[in-house]
Amino acid sequence: SSDSDYLIVSTVFKGTEAPLIAVVPTKRVGIKVNNDWNHFGQRQTDSGSITFENVPVYNADILAAVPPNKEFLKVRSTIANFLITHIMLGITKGAINEALQYVSTKTRPRFAQDSSAVDDPYIQRHLGQFHIQYKAAESLILQTTTIFQKAWDNIWNLTEEEKISIQNSIGIAKAFVTEAGLDITSRIFDVMGSRATSNTYRYDRFWRNIRTLSMHAPIDYEIQRLGSWTLKNHKNHHDLEEDK
Repeated sequence: SSDSDYLIVSTVFKGTEAPLIAVVPTKRVGIKVNNDWNHFGQRQTDSGSITFENVPVYNADILAAVPPNKEFLKVRSTIANFLITHIMLGITKGAINEALQYVSTKTRPRFAQDSSAVDDPYIQRHLGQFHIQYKAAESLILQTTTIFQKAWDNIWNLTEEEKISIQNSIGIAKAFVTEAGLDITSRIFDVMGSRATSNTYRYDRFWRNIRTLSMHAPIDYEIQRLGSWTLKNHKNHHDLEEDK
């Protein structure tokens, strides 16, 4: 919100409890962005608090009412999760690219007989594993994007089954990307070496950013929900396999 031009504000009408969603300029009178987000990662984000005091909202600010499809409305909360998942994938890719560049130009070989750290089989193995983890995460996100787009196109005709499919796909992608990202951004130092920990490079920013993003909606709850859904739907899956 500290960098925004507009804010999406939600409230309810007193008495009727009818929802109201409005888009208002961040600089409108009565709005104060407190700039109190100062954590160790993702500092320039929309986190932090805002104070509203007698903020005028005009008819032109209010978003139109939407058809009463509860399933589609429930998808809204998954969009932020999916957005964060894409960002974490990008951070992970950035970390791998930095590690590749550093190893190719600065990492010293551990053994005298090696002319370059690029020839070190252990470094090669670590980088190979990073590549596998990244490509698996990327594939999950691409697959989920296709499912999400199909459901979004179906919009107000979205069924409960389709909504659950979206939630599950996004949950799986986010859980995998979070764990892979945290692992890779921590282990890039295994291939770069101790000099890469210098504050000159700030390579720790990749881990800090993913760690901060991952706490906005901890994956433990998502994994538990997926586990509960799997257990409850195990019989249905078994019956489907028998029918085939």
